[in-house]
Amino acid sequence: MIYTVEGGTKAQRKVVDSAMSYVVHILKIPNKVNVEIVLGKFISHGVREDSKNSFEIEICKAVNDAEIAYTVFHEMKHVEQLASGRLRHQGFVTFWEGKDMPLIEYHHRPWEIEAFKFEKNADSILTFV
Repeated sequence: MIYTVEGGTKAQRKVVDSAMSYVVHILKIPNKVNVEIVLGKFISHGVREDSKNSFEIEICKAVNDAEIAYTVFHEMKHVEQLASGRLRHQGFVTFWEGKDMPLIEYHHRPWEIEAFKFEKNADSILTFV
């Protein structure tokens, strides 16, 4: 997997790099996947799938280092889910593990439950950033 980091401060980019150095060894993301991580003036965080192997993660740069690290972990879990095909969006319909998912509350979505669980791993790097 190849990733780039844009925007934010030098210290914020260092937090992203620290998080990514951990994430790349844990998640199963194919080498052909490209991820662009942008620290900018966003109102929220999220990942966008530009193509099957190209993703952009947007992180609001107005948050603290811990929030940046947690967001990298969370959104990279979504990259893994999308790249593997476990999570798929088609128009306004979301598919999880091949099943058309009804509209359900954010924190009850299985892909979000998995991402929130994974982001707790960020605790292991927060003492180093």
